[in-house]
Amino acid sequence: MPVTCFVSAKASEWMERLRGEGAIQSWFAAVYGSDAETLAERRALWTRTLQRFVERFGDQPVRLFRSPGRINLRGMHVDTHGGCLNLMTHQRETVVVAAASAGSMSVFANIEREYGDVLFDLRSERAGTDPPWTSFLKRPWVQERIQARRSAGMEWANYVIGASLAAVSGHGDGVRGVVAAVGSDLPRGAALSSSAALCVAVLHASSAINGIGPGAERLIRAEQDAEWYAGARVGMSD
Repeated sequence: MPVTCFVSAKASEWMERLRGEGAIQSWFAAVYGSDAETLAERRALWTRTLQRFVERFGDQPVRLFRSPGRINLRGMHVDTHGGCLNLMTHQRETVVVAAASAGSMSVFANIEREYGDVLFDLRSERAGTDPPWTSFLKRPWVQERIQARRSAGMEWANYVIGASLAAVSGHGDGVRGVVAAVGSDLPRGAALSSSAALCVAVLHASSAINGIGPGAERLIRAEQDAEWYAGARVGMSD
């Protein structure tokens, strides 16, 4: 799944650039094409997410990450049996506006207010992630936390936390948390991989904040690990 990361600048500077001309317009055209309606939709989503970040965390230097949805033209789920898929990306996407936190605490705010903030201590949540991921997931305290969030209607938190953990797995105790705003116009449950787009964007944000280059294969496996954490037993296609 293609991912774009725009370099660091203050959130207010990004919003100003979105309203004007210059390099960002060329970047947008390279990523999204030349259709005026599509470009307007993309700018609106980015602006809304940047505004949410400023509202929640203040105006500070941020990095921008995106991950598009995907369309499965044929071969649904045959990847789990070793088959081939015919996939392409969709212009709708999940975007993340992120900055490093002061320590290991992470906070993710959603532009949709019905989704509560996700707050967690990365060091606490990642305790014991060095063994195989499947063994980590079977630990009673891990399952208790996952189920508690699910019962509280915070299912999206499990995807965010799973992706954050997968991003830094095996990288020691000096990991940094992330403060971020998340925006998306991917409909849930519409076979456009909304959960995968969320996980991939968060994976890239958490990896970048911690100076980790995930690499393509590790990213693919980490995305699957993140969804397994949330309880979705997906294959590799997303």
